[in-house]
Amino acid sequence: MKPQGAANNEKQCYSPKMVQIVNHRLVLTATIGGGDCPYVSGKIHSKRTVSYGHFEIRGQIPGGVGLWPALWLLPKKTIYGTKFWPDNGEIDLMEAVFNEPVLHTTVHTHNHYGGNSIGIGTSEATLYSGDHTYALDWHHDRLEFYFDGQLVFTYRPSSTDWRDWPFTQPFAPILNIAVGGDWGGQKGIDNSALPAQMSIGYISYTPHDW
Repeated sequence: MKPQGAANNEKQCYSPKMVQIVNHRLVLTATIGGGDCPYVSGKIHSKRTVSYGHFEIRGQIPGGVGLWPALWLLPKKTIYGTKFWPDNGEIDLMEAVFNEPVLHTTVHTHNHYGGNSIGIGTSEATLYSGDHTYALDWHHDRLEFYFDGQLVFTYRPSSTDWRDWPFTQPFAPILNIAVGGDWGGQKGIDNSALPAQMSIGYISYTPHDW
């Protein structure tokens, strides 16, 4: 097994052994590995999809320099453009890096991706303490992001063209803890923060024809 984050130069290998149900909670663990895998971690890529409606995750994310926990969504199909990514979009409900109490919510499209993506970093002093709720209200003309019930970011496309608004097909939720990488590893990796866990209390989705 080799590190599975080549696009971002991450250092972890994902293993199903790092995903467990503990006390009725979904737990993803990242820890030190060995050999070709300096770190091993947990990742969930759902077979089920969400679209227009209310999508919500409640749980606790890990802090630690070099850790890059994320709650995000990708489509299942390439229906726009010639590249799966970024032409068909990405929705980042939550990313956290550098052990900083900053919630990053981001949208990637053909016209806005990577360093040119659209999003916001919101200071949240308790980000790594206890459970928090991360939610997305997906409308036909906008995406609304919530943290503990408070609206933190709204994406309204500048046009209805797929290059700005590819969010017309179902997306699959992804939960993972990356280690290192072009963004998450910019300040190094603090091995003393490992093992680290993402603990999820629930994931819910209510479809709406908004």
